[in-house]
Amino acid sequence: MSRSVQQGATDGVGRERPVAAHAAPVSPSDNSGSAPRRTDTRSFALRLRCCHNDSMSVQITIRGVPERVKDELASRAALQGKSMEEFLRAELERIASRPTIENWLEQVRKRKRASQLRISARQILDHREADRR
Repeated sequence: MSRSVQQGATDGVGRERPVAAHAAPVSPSDNSGSAPRRTDTRSFALRLRCCHNDSMSVQITIRGVPERVKDELASRAALQGKSMEEFLRAELERIASRPTIENWLEQVRKRKRASQLRISARQILDHREADRR
């Protein structure tokens, strides 16, 4: 690979640095006032790889699952016509999309404080009984 000195490419101390012949020219700096940055195929490939890795899913391994639990999960997956992996992924997504009990309780407390309503347990039970009739 031939190397040449590209005008405007410096090593940070002011000296010009060698740049691969196939490298793209130095791009102008952005509006932040920072030094020019080199846009070559290697840095593009690195950025592309980082973006690809960010979108890749993560593998989770759970050891020590009792046989009866595994069998129950496999049975539920089969009843839904899914593989165990599909079933467990859907369950994990469902769990992650719901608020924790602590967050849910805090939301309820905020709504209660905002509404300023005071309803006794007796009133709640009376309304529940009235709805059952």
